[in-house]
Amino acid sequence: MVKTIRTTLALVLPLSLMCHLSQAQKMFSVHQDNVRPSMIMEYEKIAK
Repeated sequence: MVKTIRTTLALVLPLSLMCHLSQAQKMFSVHQDNVRPSMIMEYEKIAK
């Protein structure tokens, strides 16, 4: 009985942790504005 519970936890815990980490990666994203070199000064004024 104890061995079965230990084996089940050994399988379920890493799987649930991997699912949680992959979900956290999907939620994080980086925003990037593509700015022409000639417009950098104007963009920096507006972005502040």
